[in-house]
Amino acid sequence: IGHVGPVFSVCISICDKHLLSGGYDNTIRRWSLQTKTPLMVYYGHNFPVWEVKFSPLGSYFASASADRTAKLWIMKNSSPLRIFAGQGGHLNDVETVEFHPNMHYVATGSSDRQIILWDVNTGAQAEILDIAKRCPIAQIQQVGAYLFAGNELGEIVIFDLVQNLPIDVVRSTQSKAIWSIDISWDDACLAIGTESGTIELYSMNKLFSNAGK
Repeated sequence: IGHVGPVFSVCISICDKHLLSGGYDNTIRRWSLQTKTPLMVYYGHNFPVWEVKFSPLGSYFASASADRTAKLWIMKNSSPLRIFAGQGGHLNDVETVEFHPNMHYVATGSSDRQIILWDVNTGAQAEILDIAKRCPIAQIQQVGAYLFAGNELGEIVIFDLVQNLPIDVVRSTQSKAIWSIDISWDDACLAIGTESGTIELYSMNKLFSNAGK
């Protein structure tokens, strides 16, 4: 009934009614948080699913997989709406995926050291953020016109998506690798989880005020 093997990612919907899970068995599963029962299984990836993420519009979600693709889904359909791949796409596992708040773009991070922005409407590439080639990307988050990427060098790289340029690199004082990153609902605080077993908190206002200095 559930996954066969490890579960690598979970995500709760904005309405708090649904839970997505992605696993080693190449599937995505949707669960009812009210009844604690499975509702639907999504097949479409050929290798393990590393991350699942609900969109700001709760009926849509995205997935990232070891098959080098990311995919866009709607809850009611068992097959994907868009496949983010193809010429110029990722060369290795797609390990993380994030929606832009306006829902027009999906960002993907990969162990090929690239971040790619994809157009949700067409499935085509919008931008490739080359500075990400510094190191494999562990996690990404977006706030409006800015994208935050944590990598295995212990760096938080801040990108301006309007100019398609990195505006700052903040290095963790505790660790050589950043494995997770998240931003508070009010956009006031950025948190990272590190290889050294620490959690670091950063003021967003301070990060932006120091950007470019």
